[in-house]
Amino acid sequence: MKFALYLLGTVALVFILSQSIHWMAGILVLPLPVYLAKLRPARAFMLGFFGVGLAWCIYAYWLSAKNDHLLSSQVGDLFGHITPLSLSVVSAVLGGLGGALVSASTAVISTRKK
Repeated sequence: MKFALYLLGTVALVFILSQSIHWMAGILVLPLPVYLAKLRPARAFMLGFFGVGLAWCIYAYWLSAKNDHLLSSQVGDLFGHITPLSLSVVSAVLGGLGGALVSASTAVISTRKK
């Protein structure tokens, strides 16, 4: 249950920061929830992957829908008629991997014995 709350908080934090500051700002603040929750590296990896991935998928599809999928349909044509939703999923996977690496690294560093 606590993991679900941290996941929703991470999605909200990444989505809001991606809109207001920069698209990469959401990944840069991921150490905060991982450190506060004191997650193990495997759970931190999942939190970063699903949190950032879901936020980036929603954000990419939202941006694509705002311009009637013009750019994403042209990019999809370059890659063999891929749909705009598929490109949003690709964005989610790439963003999720970045978030997962940052989260797992934070968990490993914060759980290291001194």
